[in-house]
Amino acid sequence: MIAGITFRSFYFPLVEGAVRGPQVAEFLGYLLRHIRQPMIIVWDRVPAHRGAVVRQFVEAQEGRIHLEFLPA
Repeated sequence: MIAGITFRSFYFPLVEGAVRGPQVAEFLGYLLRHIRQPMIIVWDRVPAHRGAVVRQFVEAQEGRIHLEFLPA
């Protein structure tokens, strides 16, 4: 499961099987369409969060998404 929480909403898609980079990028795109303000994303260091697909997607958002990783 992937989830996003704001002060007013809880967003989560159900993903069958393991979550991979493309699903993470797709979910971030969904959040961008529904949350108009810049976002801070806090997550662990699983490979799906650190991969090239997600990194390229975040970089293309020109600062709308800021990533913070939990300590190892």
